[in-house]
Parts: sequence; structure tokens; C-alpha cells
Amino acid sequence: MKLKIKSKEELTAIAKDIFGRYRSAENVAVTSDGTAFITDENDLAVKNHSVKNRYGKKLAITEFTRDDFAGGKKSTEVNGGVKKAKDLIADIDAATDVDVVIAIAEAEKSGEKRKTVLDAAEAKLESLKTAE
Repeated sequence: MKLKIKSKEELTAIAKDIFGRYRSAENVAVTSDGTAFITDENDLAVKNHSVKNRYGKKLAITEFTRDDFAGGKKSTEVNGGVKKAKDLIADIDAATDVDVVIAIAEAEKSGEKRKTVLDAAEAKLESLKTAE
């Protein structure tokens, strides 16, 4: 079997597909032959495949994170799914900056629109404003 090295675009497409199919995956590594590995817990499998494969050649590893495909926009999505309301409320309660609370609230308004999260954000904004 002849080794066909994948282009950067092909590797990116493979990683994007993995993130689409495995909503909880945060890190994916793709070897130059196009074999993908979810590396959230460790990268031993991808490292092993890169040196011990059917081609008998060392393969390059390209690593991707879910953030690489998020476009940098703030969202209430985490791990490819929506962050739990209780976790967002904890983030809001821990926030000391009005901008952080506003960002969480705006992301929630454009996403899930959960009343508990929005109410927590509103209450926190009021407490931060009165503390100033």
C-alpha cells in the first residue's frame, strides 16, 4: 500500500468531521495519512500510529482544537454542546466584571434563552452596578 500524504485542507476537513460527529471531543490529532484520533485524555495512540504504521514511515501529526472551528465567537456552547445552565450560573456568580456577565447573557440570548441563566445575569449585573 502506497502512502498518500494529505494536504492541510484535507486534514482540516477530517478534524472538522470528527468534531461534528463527536460533540464532546475537544482535541483531535490527525496524522499525515488522514487517520484521526480524539486526544482529550492523552495522545499516546496518535503518537504510536505516527511511528508504527503499515507504511513503515514516520507520519506528521497535526493537532486541532474545537476552538479552531468556533471562529472565536463567544458562545454558551462547550464541548460541542450547550453548557449546562448551572455551570453558566456558577460562572455568572463568580464574575467580578460587568463585561463578562454581559458576554454570557448575550451568548445565552442568541442561543438557548434559558430564563434561569438570564435572570442570574440580570441579578449579577444589578449587584455589580450597586457595588460600584
